[in-house]
Amino acid sequence: MAFTDLDKLKAVTREVAMRRRVYPRFVAEHRMTQEGADREIAIMVEIAEDYGIKVADQQPELELVK
Repeated sequence: MAFTDLDKLKAVTREVAMRRRVYPRFVAEHRMTQEGADREIAIMVEIAEDYGIKVADQQPELELVK
């Protein structure tokens, strides 16, 4: 199954939102450190930005997912 860059952008954007909701609880429960949570979220944000650039280049008429 092939996924478009827009599909990937939407998925990673949802993942960032989920991590922002869940990781504070993980930190409070000492299941992960704040630094680890920040790093994991930052990585996913960068991936979303990379796909956002690709989508904008391919389909400039689309409004990017935030």
